[in-house]
Amino acid sequence: MKHAWAAQLEVLNDIDKACTENEIQYFAEWGTLLGAVRHHGFIPWDDDMDICMKRADYEKFLRIYDKIMPENYTIYNITTDTETDDFLSRVINGRSINFDKIHLEKYHGFPYSAGIDIFPLDFIAPDEDDDKYQREVIAIVNTLAKTIRGMQEDESLMTEEAIADVKEDVKHIEKLCNITIDEDADLVQQLNILVDRLCGLYTEDESEYITLMPLWLDVNGIWRDGERYRFPKDYYTKTVRLPFENTTIPVPYAYDKILKKKYGDYKQFVHEWGTHDYPFYERQIDILKREDVTISKEFECSMQEYEAFKQQKNTVRTARSILRQVNDENNTDKKTVVFMPYKSKYWENMEALWKEYSDNDEYNVVVIPLPYYYKNFDGTADYCEDKGTYPDYVELTTYENYRFEQMNPEKIIIQNPYDEFNMTVTVHPAFYSRNLAIHTDELIYMPYFKTEEIDENDMRAYKWMKEYVTMPGVVYADKVIVQSENIKKLYVKKLTEFLGEDLQKEWDNKITY
Repeated sequence: MKHAWAAQLEVLNDIDKACTENEIQYFAEWGTLLGAVRHHGFIPWDDDMDICMKRADYEKFLRIYDKIMPENYTIYNITTDTETDDFLSRVINGRSINFDKIHLEKYHGFPYSAGIDIFPLDFIAPDEDDDKYQREVIAIVNTLAKTIRGMQEDESLMTEEAIADVKEDVKHIEKLCNITIDEDADLVQQLNILVDRLCGLYTEDESEYITLMPLWLDVNGIWRDGERYRFPKDYYTKTVRLPFENTTIPVPYAYDKILKKKYGDYKQFVHEWGTHDYPFYERQIDILKREDVTISKEFECSMQEYEAFKQQKNTVRTARSILRQVNDENNTDKKTVVFMPYKSKYWENMEALWKEYSDNDEYNVVVIPLPYYYKNFDGTADYCEDKGTYPDYVELTTYENYRFEQMNPEKIIIQNPYDEFNMTVTVHPAFYSRNLAIHTDELIYMPYFKTEEIDENDMRAYKWMKEYVTMPGVVYADKVIVQSENIKKLYVKKLTEFLGEDLQKEWDNKITY
């Protein structure tokens, strides 16, 4: 997702440059506006970027975009593509999945088509009768477009009577709007374009209010509360730029009033619950899968593989235990527990447990910072030098000076669950969790991060749990320490889905908080 965000920020920078140089005003919209104000960047569970333009700027941008945007960009909307019914334009950095090196360098290793949605802002009729008439005409045209779309998708609806009715309705619309519709061209596309033109019927000079017209007119029949999207036009006269991730983005100067009207108490976090078309690039991933192409390995583990691993681990541990008894029958040395922090900045999540073991006379505590590497999009990896610092009272041992195969510590505590199954970061294979589990009596995993508490009905948040739950560090550990009882329950649910219901009790025993 962070690769997707980074790619979209590149698109934003190109749009911003083009608009600034050509005096085209635009504003952050929807979750992008909310994210700019509340998070100074992306809402954590959002996957796309939205902006809006007043109709005159919107049409100017569409008219000249091919001259002012870099050549790889294209527009996707009702004019360019017959299959869409969305009354907006999507600026995309290409229409295909692109593994070209130059493309990947610019878009931060994100090969999928990425873009930004642009919504046109229109003006509400100044007279109630005119507003009512505009609604009625648009409803007539839009209803016919939806009827024909339904017939295109289900040929059983295309009866002789239905076709005759459509032709009659087309004639009625031609007369009503004083236009000519080409029967040999795509009818839905022509009707959608007509709806879009009718949405922009009134100008800024003759109106006092501005809106996203499909919502105000309830074109899609789902909003039912267009009043929430009706604003005084002066709300959009000026912009202010707010921080957004590593850049800034223009927002309407009256953003507080706009957000309050749209969302109420917008400072309260309300998660998106559904996962339909989320994330936006999932369909493109499915295309690659159908072509048997993968850009990153997914961690997969069958029940049989898991049971074989446990048997191997238990065999080695039993043999080691017997060997200790033979060689160290009278040895009273302390047991050893090894902490392997992922990065120095995450040490604080380990410190309480480290202190607990350090204060226990039974244990000798060793802290070994984990060597990690950043992956490049070409498959290579670069060693990352951690320039952060640990507290002075924490004695560090370098990984070169500790041999797990010889020392076999009683406990190893790790923070990184991914091993090689992460697109951006990895560790040396010697420190993969499967390997560490063989060389200790107990492998303990505790995440280097904390999440917000997740509602089990929040399907977006639950869906993303696979990115950090069904990972080797969790599966191969003997104990997993999470932040709360609620998160434990979701870990157990996700892992049970991953490896089957027979292991539910095992996960319930393994995961603690």
